[in-house]
Amino acid sequence: MMYEFAKSTGLGRWCLRRLEKSGVHESSSRVAAALRVPEESALILIRHGESQWNSKNLFTGCVDVPLTEKGVNEAIEVGKRINELPVDLIFTTALIRAQMTAMLAMTQHHQQNVPVILHNESYRARTWSRIFREDTDDEVIPLIAAWQLNERMYGELQGLNKKETADKFGVEKVYKRRRSYDNPPPKGESLEMCAKRAVHYLVEMIIPHIEAEKNIMVAAYGNSLRAIIMYLESLTPQETPFFSSPAGHGLGANNWEPYALPLSRNPSSIGEGVPLDQQLLASMR
Repeated sequence: MMYEFAKSTGLGRWCLRRLEKSGVHESSSRVAAALRVPEESALILIRHGESQWNSKNLFTGCVDVPLTEKGVNEAIEVGKRINELPVDLIFTTALIRAQMTAMLAMTQHHQQNVPVILHNESYRARTWSRIFREDTDDEVIPLIAAWQLNERMYGELQGLNKKETADKFGVEKVYKRRRSYDNPPPKGESLEMCAKRAVHYLVEMIIPHIEAEKNIMVAAYGNSLRAIIMYLESLTPQETPFFSSPAGHGLGANNWEPYALPLSRNPSSIGEGVPLDQQLLASMR
């Protein structure tokens, strides 16, 4: 499932269109944020590969666990899917599973540029990580790690087995804690709280790069990506908790189909019946 921004006739703003494998059609009549986007910029959203706690069916949240071997392979696979799409800048989170996914995905990219984490936390971090050779620096894709894009903090659920927790407290109660928009688990975040920080970061730090004609990749998590897509598609709080990729699509049960948002002022140039990746590439050349 992939998206583009198309200018709404007479509205002077951009509505979101969805590109399905069967062709191109408009999504609902919802209008996305009023962005003045330049021609041929893209926003690519990918979810992390399987983590070691995903494989154990544990609530992970903001606990910093690495990918499994399967997760590594999933990250490489998503890299193959987007390897022809331009990437100028990567945003990811402060947690290793999303960082690993972003870096492994870029090993498959046609540009063969190296993702390098920008360390801006202190003067020493900035100076010690400086690249002094200009042609080497030209072959780098900057990667910015931001805690604001972290997974939803699950509070006292973190580290618990999902099935055992449901058996103990009841499926309905646990489901409500996980999926309701404004009901946080004990000492944790609701999806609404996660959305506030993720969308604020999107608007303040990511969208300006898109408006400057940069092609952006974001590697994050189910909940922070839900929040971003909620904002872009103007989904209601009632719709957002249930928004996910169809089972069996994308990178497996734990992952999303990668999203690409070609930001184009000429959507009519995208033809019907063209394979998905070819549609995206054609729209961005």
